[in-house]
Amino acid sequence: MNRTLPADFLWGNSVSSMQTEGAWNEGGKGMSVYDIRQPAEFASDWKVATDSYHRYREDFDLMQDLGMNCYPLPDCLEPRLPGRRR
Repeated sequence: MNRTLPADFLWGNSVSSMQTEGAWNEGGKGMSVYDIRQPAEFASDWKVATDSYHRYREDFDLMQDLGMNCYPLPDCLEPRLPGRRR
């Protein structure tokens, strides 16, 4: 099957901040339920996650390499990007 998408098609992904943020104790970030809750014996404490807080430029490069053209920013990244305001 050979099909093409419209030129204005938005191709992207989405994530939850819990899965991506990292930097649980940096940048004036407030505590979340995951900072307080004790993880189960077999579970992560989610303090580092995929560390988009520090690796967002690399993450954006990877998304661009995959042809993605949209991404909803997790809360932790907005203050780190120049010219971005809430």
